[in-house]
Amino acid sequence: MENYKRKAVELVSNLALEYKPYPAVVPYEPAKDKIMWEDRHRLLRSTPERHGIPSSLITELFSRLEAEGRANVHSIVITKDSEVIAEAARPGFSPNLPHLSHSMSKTVTGMLILMLADDGKIDTGAKAISFFPEITTTTDEAREVSVEHLLTMSSGLSFSEAGTVTETEWTRAFFESESNFTPGEKFAYNSMNSYVLMRIADAVSREHYGLSAEEFLRKRLFSPLGIENAFWEYGPEGVLKGGWGLYMSAESWARLGIMMMNYGVWHGKRIISEHSVINAISTQSITGEEVGDFNYGYQLWVSRKGDDFLFNGMLGQNVWVCPKNGIVVALNSGNNELFQKSPALEIIKSTLGGELPRYAVRQRAEMKALSEKSKQFFTSRQWIIPHAPLRGLPYVLGIKNRTPFNSAFDALLGEYLFPQNNQGILPVFIRVMQNNYQGGIRSFVFRKNGNYLRLCSFEGKERIDIDFGFYSQVRNIVSFGGERYIINAIADAVEEADGEVVYKLELIFPELPNTRRIILSLAEDGRLTVKMREIPDERITDSFISAIPSMSGKYGLLMSFLERNLGQNFIKNKLAELFSPEFLAVREGAEDAERYLEEENERISGKIESSKLIRTLIYKFVVPDADSNKKGGISGIISKFLPK
Repeated sequence: MENYKRKAVELVSNLALEYKPYPAVVPYEPAKDKIMWEDRHRLLRSTPERHGIPSSLITELFSRLEAEGRANVHSIVITKDSEVIAEAARPGFSPNLPHLSHSMSKTVTGMLILMLADDGKIDTGAKAISFFPEITTTTDEAREVSVEHLLTMSSGLSFSEAGTVTETEWTRAFFESESNFTPGEKFAYNSMNSYVLMRIADAVSREHYGLSAEEFLRKRLFSPLGIENAFWEYGPEGVLKGGWGLYMSAESWARLGIMMMNYGVWHGKRIISEHSVINAISTQSITGEEVGDFNYGYQLWVSRKGDDFLFNGMLGQNVWVCPKNGIVVALNSGNNELFQKSPALEIIKSTLGGELPRYAVRQRAEMKALSEKSKQFFTSRQWIIPHAPLRGLPYVLGIKNRTPFNSAFDALLGEYLFPQNNQGILPVFIRVMQNNYQGGIRSFVFRKNGNYLRLCSFEGKERIDIDFGFYSQVRNIVSFGGERYIINAIADAVEEADGEVVYKLELIFPELPNTRRIILSLAEDGRLTVKMREIPDERITDSFISAIPSMSGKYGLLMSFLERNLGQNFIKNKLAELFSPEFLAVREGAEDAERYLEEENERISGKIESSKLIRTLIYKFVVPDADSNKKGGISGIISKFLPK
């Protein structure tokens, strides 16, 4: 059993079963240490009508996206014939602010490899291991993996992105991992293929040009396209992550889509050879129906039914390119999509992928309606509706403040102590992906900060200050363990039918697909019920859970046993606790504060104690040892769960 699998079990146990405040199994190094600001407009702005499309068609598209509950679009840029004909963003986001792209990063890594191949510096038929002479302990299959196999996701090696939060020597772990099939035999999506491509590109670029991969990309790709504001995280081996970790704005992504649609040419300048682009956007690997309507080319997706192709990242990041219509759509989102089975993408394709109008009469009313829709994009889906500034002459003259502090929050002001936990303001999805754990929430302190509400969250040894507006979102720059993020925050107090006041806090991370929501209810005795939610939520793991029985009979048996004896939705419930935790905090100085906290900590300790046998059982199934086959091994452990 490979070491990273053992560590993965340990991490899951630390997070979901033992509630360890610092569950990481590898050293932490901050990766997202930079704040990006909005790009300047580089693409020409136009109207749909100038390109033969009625504005009403785009207005309808925006309305359909807004009505689709699963879409959760953050920003969108639509280009026709290399000009922007429409763009929009929901409140708190911007099409010009760099946004985490997840696996769309792979497409840029593929472009990098193709540029080096065009220069004659990389042979895509070369064995990948030949670039790493220091790695000698590999399988026969690993030694046969070529650069081409990495490009087409057909290496067959099993060390995947899930292992990156349990290992620091990613390249070695990849080449030393088990092989699931002969290289080139079939398609198997694995982000580590892209990471190893980046390592190869970095080594080749340094050898031949004296430039790191990042420097080469800026010189040969980003600068020619006018992309000034791209940020790419580095992995623990000192190389760009390759398969993920790239932040770019929707407009910047649209430029890359336009360049590929023009077969590697940008404004008359050749960026990638036509031959390489044709190979990249042609089917190289046949994929399964479960990933959607696309096969795979070189680090991008190719339509099975048409000439369109796609850059795709999980949680709804897409660049859809439709050459026959000259259209590129760049989309950032925050939903539960893992691949291209995307309601938003289907809406876009059905609206813009068919035969378009050959001309459109200039209709000012339609153009005005599109302009208004663009400004109000997704406002009907806001969780917190901003208060309107107070009207009247005293407010206009400034005698009274038009945006006063919301007095409903006066009752909430103060400090609240939390029981044992490993949660934080940063969404759990990001904390796991970044290996960024700060020790759990110790307390919340609510204060007035002028007209704003300030939350001071004490997490481990850190203090995190966030200001919330009532009339609009307030922009904060916040550091979590040295990683810096923008948070746009807004709050409201809502009186329920029974007279109880419920406090709502929304923290929008405009650079991320992820949003944090907090619901608070304060009792007269000082107990504060805290419900934390994040979007996307635990449903992003549904497809993985469904696939467990087919992945391994052993894992399927374990899952069946757990759910049979601990509840049908035991695994889903554990994930829901992780993504949507609930706490009973207590106001500092309340009469029975110590007793309430002690009771909560005892309850949590009881849950941890009751999980001991579950943890042991999981270890025995997933990480078997020599005792597994002996009397009293797994069978003995299972017997402890069974009713007497």
